[in-house]
Amino acid sequence: MTEGARPVAVEAEEAEEAEEEEEAEEAEEAEEAEEAVEAEEAEEEEEAEEAEEAEEAEEEEEAVEAEEEEEAEETEEAEEEEEAEEAEETEEAEEEEEAEEEEEAEEAEEAEETEEAEEAEEAEEEEEEEEAVEAEEAEETEETEEAVEAEEEEEAVEAEEEEEAEEEEEAEEEEEAEAAEETEEAEETES
Repeated sequence: MTEGARPVAVEAEEAEEAEEEEEAEEAEEAEEAEEAVEAEEAEEEEEAEEAEEAEEAEEEEEAVEAEEEEEAEETEEAEEEEEAEEAEETEEAEEEEEAEEEEEAEEAEEAEETEEAEEAEEAEEEEEEEEAVEAEEAEETEETEEAVEAEEEEEAVEAEEEEEAEEEEEAEEEEEAEAAEETEEAEETES
């Protein structure tokens, strides 16, 4: 190779090397650009996945909250229903107790009225019995008085008859005495 041709070859070699180096740089830049694109795509994909996961987590959380809210509503409804049933049972128990107390009061009143009626009947019977005893005693007293009056009247009649008999006897004795005296006088006159 000549002295004049050498630089050209060197230049050509250098140019080729420079071209290869440039191509290598371009390839590297292209690779880096591709890697950057891939990294960006991967990042975007990761962000999309994270966004999707976040959305799914949010939806799941909302679903859990909705379920909890529904359960809370059902629990509240069940509690309200239970309270309503307890209130109804309490009211029914109170009404039943009031009815029982009213029935007991009526029975007590009826028993009191029956007792009063029996006492009134007993008092009436006792009064009638007492009146009957008084009437019997009055009748016996009246009969006793009548018997006493009859006895007194009989005694008075007997006394009167006895007095009349005595008077009659005295009159008879007096008459006999007069007759005897007259007889005696007549005998004396005759003698």
